[in-house]
Amino acid sequence: MLRDDLRRALLDSIQIELPNEFLKTWLLDSNEGKISQEEIEQDYDKFAEDLRWTLIRNRVAEDADVKVEYAEVLERTRDMVRGQFGFAGNEGGDDSMKDVIDRVAVGYLNDKTKPENFTNQFNRVYTDNVMDVIREKAPVVTQAIDAESFKAKAEQG
Repeated sequence: MLRDDLRRALLDSIQIELPNEFLKTWLLDSNEGKISQEEIEQDYDKFAEDLRWTLIRNRVAEDADVKVEYAEVLERTRDMVRGQFGFAGNEGGDDSMKDVIDRVAVGYLNDKTKPENFTNQFNRVYTDNVMDVIREKAPVVTQAIDAESFKAKAEQG
């Protein structure tokens, strides 16, 4: 929830004017009949918000010189594989199981038929690293709430 709150606070406080009509035309042209003008109109606000967030996130990354190393991407992928095998955190069974986890993680990242695997994991690590920078700089106000209020807030979004 903190992550979503920080994202929302930045989006609300940083005004970025987008060339909306140009972007709508670009979306229509670049998707070559896969999406209609009506769908663009319906989904444009979400697209524009995501674009604004990407611009903000990239600026924070640039200003803070955020880097992503392959080792971070591999460790994130190992975590994903451990989760699929039912392991929590860094636990991963014996050495032979750790070798299996490593092979699966490396294979997942290097799958030539799914290059988006590496890109998706890289982007998750990149966003996490940027959010770490934002968390360090953002004033965080802690407030006590009861379980029902927490549940309602979590369900909101």
